[in-house]
Amino acid sequence: MPTLARGANSTGLQLSCPSLSEVAAGESPIMGQSDREYSEVLSHRPHTLLVRLPFLPPTNEASSGNHWSARSRNGRLIRQAFAVIVPDSKRPPVPLDHAAVTCIRYSASKPDYDGLVRSFKHVIDCLLSRTRGRRQIVIDDNMSVIGIPKYQWVKTASSKGYVEIIVEDRAPWIVTYR
Repeated sequence: MPTLARGANSTGLQLSCPSLSEVAAGESPIMGQSDREYSEVLSHRPHTLLVRLPFLPPTNEASSGNHWSARSRNGRLIRQAFAVIVPDSKRPPVPLDHAAVTCIRYSASKPDYDGLVRSFKHVIDCLLSRTRGRRQIVIDDNMSVIGIPKYQWVKTASSKGYVEIIVEDRAPWIVTYR
């Protein structure tokens, strides 16, 4: 089970990074290991989900000059990888209607802020995706549901890059008085 501590002494996964297409196809050697190494439901809050994707999404995809079909393929591969890594047993039984989202990129080079935000576009879209018949995690990715996601960057070794997304249930409490 991965540690949840973050900081200079904690590098997260100590595995070589597989290609995005290997993870999406379920062919990566690390995919044979327990899904808990990459995603787990934290028990201290109801429906708090930590997902570690063992690859780095591109930071400059919109301005890369790639054809729209290449950008679309990257999004599809990320959705397929997310579906493999996060089975229905890790997802909430019904999609969340209020959630807080934190996106953390672990990489050797520090991206500029707009590149950091852009790199999580397809990852946040995975929260809505029903790829491979999986349940949605949130009902929508607009501001009334997930608010404004928090984006962070953590320095790590050059070949150890990955991303994490943390989704916390923020449903309002209903208090009744007698």
